[in-house]
Amino acid sequence: MTLDWVPKLAALTRQADSGSYSNEADAREPRFQETFFGPHYKKLSAIKTKYDPDDLFIVTAGVGSERWDVDGLCRTE
Repeated sequence: MTLDWVPKLAALTRQADSGSYSNEADAREPRFQETFFGPHYKKLSAIKTKYDPDDLFIVTAGVGSERWDVDGLCRTE
C-alpha cells in the first residue's frame, strides 16, 4: 500500500509533499474509549487519575478527555 497506493493518491490530490500525522484516527470518534483503548481504558483511567488528579494533561480523545468540553477548556463534570 505504501509504495503503490500512496503515490497514486498523492498524485490525484497534487499534494505529494503535504505530509501526514503519525496517527490519523478520527479525534471526534464518539466511542473513543472503546475504539482506541479497548478493554484497557478503565485501568488507564485509574492510572491517569492517580498521577494526574487535576487533569493537567489532556488530549482530544485521550484518557480522561470525556471530562472536558470538545475544546478542552471547560470541565463537563
